[in-house]
Amino acid sequence: MSRGSDHISRREALSTAAKVGIGVAVAAVAAGAGLYAWSALQPPPKKKIRVVAIAHSAPGMKAVAEEDFMVKYPNIEVELLLFDWETGRDRQLHDFATRAGEYDVYMWDCIYTGAFGPHCFPLDELKSRYPDAEIFTEYGDFLETIDRRYMHWEGKRIGYVITANVMAMFYRRDLWEDQRIKDMYSKWIDKNLSDLQANAPSIGLDPKKIPTSLVVPRRLRTFMP
Repeated sequence: MSRGSDHISRREALSTAAKVGIGVAVAAVAAGAGLYAWSALQPPPKKKIRVVAIAHSAPGMKAVAEEDFMVKYPNIEVELLLFDWETGRDRQLHDFATRAGEYDVYMWDCIYTGAFGPHCFPLDELKSRYPDAEIFTEYGDFLETIDRRYMHWEGKRIGYVITANVMAMFYRRDLWEDQRIKDMYSKWIDKNLSDLQANAPSIGLDPKKIPTSLVVPRRLRTFMP
């Protein structure tokens, strides 16, 4: 092999190539070691939990996540997923049905507790594993009847009420006062009253408060114990 005016043997050429190859390998190892050292000095990646936040309840969930939870647990990132009530309900029920595990914390309207409850992890069991993880302990702030009925499943706590709404009922006064409809209701209730009274306790109603005449309810708890 020639190099300018010089001539080198095949052995010298192979030796030079080997030295260059070794130099490159050493450089690569050094770069790799440097990258490893750099990565070892970086903080560990944050764990992420996906939290459903629905409609007007989203600000409360956002405040809990960012002002309370992430302050106490900076190594955990909370990803808030914003939905309206209908989309959020359907997406979460689909997650239950498929067991996809797309979300970690769920949110639902109280009336859907029967659909969500069987799939939720009992919080008391979770707290027994992580005793210091609960950041909310002011149970006295809850309305006892709502908390017991909607935030427990089979006697075990599955969640917390974070939004309370004022419910309004609109009705057609002309229909409620129509005598023909009143008579139809009277005949129907006479026929079915015993069955309604027998089943009322199972759905949280007072069998003695079932109306035997068609009247507009004056308060939300008219038929509740």
